[in-house]
Parts: sequence; C-alpha cells; structure tokens
Amino acid sequence: MNNTVSYAWNTAILQDGIYALRAIAIDTSGNESTKEFTRRYEIDNTGIGKIQITKHNATATVASLHWEDVTEHDFSYFQVEMLSGNSFIPVGTTSNMLGYQVKQLVPNKEYTFRVVGYDNLGNRGIPSDEVKVTTIDDEIAPSITAVYPVSSCYKD
Repeated sequence: MNNTVSYAWNTAILQDGIYALRAIAIDTSGNESTKEFTRRYEIDNTGIGKIQITKHNATATVASLHWEDVTEHDFSYFQVEMLSGNSFIPVGTTSNMLGYQVKQLVPNKEYTFRVVGYDNLGNRGIPSDEVKVTTIDDEIAPSITAVYPVSSCYKD
C-alpha cells in the first residue's frame, strides 16, 4: 500500500503571503486521520521593482547601459534585453554590476534596449523604460600589425 499523496498546487495565481495547508486522510469507510498535518508556506510571486536606466551611450559596435541599484533583498540578477522585430530578446545578464556593454553591434544603426531584474525564485520584475541607442559610423581604417608566417629560410 502506498502511503504517499501528491497534490499539484498552482501558486502563480496567489497573492504574496503565508499560507497554511492542512492534510486530513479519510479512508473508504469514512474514518479520518487523528493526527493533523499542517504546513506553512510563504508564497512570493513578485519580482524586482522597475529598473531605472541612468545613462546610455554607444560607439560604432558597442552600446553601454547603466542603471540604479535595486533595494530588494531577494535580488538575483539583471537581464539586458534588445528589441528584435516585435519582441525583446535577452542579450546578457549580470548580478554584480550596475551596467552592461552589448557588443558586436552594427555601426550607424538604432537599437532599443531595456533592463529587467529577477529575484532568487526566478520571478521577473518590471522592465525599465525602453532606451534607444544609435551606434556611430565606423571611421577607423583597419591596420595590418603582422604577417605570418615570418620570412625565413630552411636548409637541410
């Protein structure tokens, strides 16, 4: 006989708070368990507050974003997102910096970014306002710094 019971509890629809679950076993004859089992669970469905981007700029191939720190004690990481078509895609994360550089961009092109925070449970916070960054023209000519293999001679 299996003494295990499982129950799928969707906590995503609940407000944040503490919930008590009580379990009572009833057999086919209607007998109830005499021992009461109660467990308390803290539900946290709230992510990090809205991120405030404070500064942004760009070179020919790099966009730099900077933002204010968050005050939530359960912060885990920031995710930088770039608009691609009609949706935002993640382009990088950081947990210990208040800024990020998005690299390998195309010169002389406008990009739209936003930053969102995540907590330790993976709850997504409120995204920052979108910022538009335009990379500048690439006016630096390439240079040759070495040619390989180096000329030499070989005798047997």
